[in-house]
Amino acid sequence: PRHWLWYGRRGYPEARMDESAAAFFDLDRTVIGGSSVFVFAMVAWQKGLIPTRDLLADARHAIGFRLAGASDEKTAAVRDRILGAIAGRTVTELRTLGSEIISKLIKDVRLESRGLIDLHHDAGRDTFIVSASPVEIVQDFAREMGMTGGVGTVAEVADGIYPGRLAEPFCYGEGKARAVSSLAERRGYDLRLSYAYSDSA
Repeated sequence: PRHWLWYGRRGYPEARMDESAAAFFDLDRTVIGGSSVFVFAMVAWQKGLIPTRDLLADARHAIGFRLAGASDEKTAAVRDRILGAIAGRTVTELRTLGSEIISKLIKDVRLESRGLIDLHHDAGRDTFIVSASPVEIVQDFAREMGMTGGVGTVAEVADGIYPGRLAEPFCYGEGKARAVSSLAERRGYDLRLSYAYSDSA
């Protein structure tokens, strides 16, 4: 990433047991080099869930994201397209897509991110992915990475089907910060001793 941001101590984390702290990792352009949403769009397009025009729009967004990062407007547009794509679909269908998405994301994991995650594990800290991507994908990806858990955008589910609405605030920007604070409160982490890694504020 162009920038590493972290809360608490500055520099690389110390290799000592520290169970009161945790490490939170953004996904796009931090743990992986590109956009998880574009990977989601590609797999969804292959399965006929989104039209070609949306895939092309997401491809343009992914190129711009890799070069310059995201804007609030573009991120909101992608969020709305994802919600539209899953509307009327079942949770099982999305989980099925997830296995293909995860295998592609694992191939794009940055070596330095893998090293930092391992360093935090060695220090006894829990590690989490925190992403605007769908929570079903984020949790499965975190599990595949051997991390403690994943926090992502939660869509509403009614009788096992997605109506196409958010169930919780969008896990982006301030929504992501609130999600981390809530998780820390539930699990007893001291955020003053914790770390957060991202490609942007």
